[in-house]
Amino acid sequence: MIFVLDTGFFLYGLDPSGMYGECVISPEVKNEVLNGFPARKLEYYLESGVIHIISPDEKSLKKVRGRALLTGDSRRLSETDMSVIALALELNGKIVTDDYSIQNVARRLGIDYLPLKEKGIKDVWKWTYRCTGCGRFFEEYHEVCPICGSSLKTVPRAGTKNLHGR
Repeated sequence: MIFVLDTGFFLYGLDPSGMYGECVISPEVKNEVLNGFPARKLEYYLESGVIHIISPDEKSLKKVRGRALLTGDSRRLSETDMSVIALALELNGKIVTDDYSIQNVARRLGIDYLPLKEKGIKDVWKWTYRCTGCGRFFEEYHEVCPICGSSLKTVPRAGTKNLHGR
């Protein structure tokens, strides 16, 4: 089994040497773990060969970005998050993360995930945007509502709960 570790794994101070399988991260994850104890531990795991760095290819990243657009998670996911999902897609690995948006997109792509400290998602959602002023819904994100100028918030799209991951 290949485990693709998210940044949160290191921020929680977890130890990958107890996992039964190969542990990998993307270069973007390494770049997010910048200083302090988590950074020193990550360097130790890299130097000792417990964790390996692998870059996802552009084809996998493109597929992940496309799926994130379909679910409405694209604004909720960073490039690091997308790289974690793409790497798991390429390697047929299991993502280790508490990030619900990563889990949502991963499930839609048929990628397994392992929550760290949270329970993990129960249902797959598609997201849309709702104006906090006039209440209108928008499929695409806008900085402000094009109708009344109020801010938008991300909300689950009606009828998308429990899509069974596909």
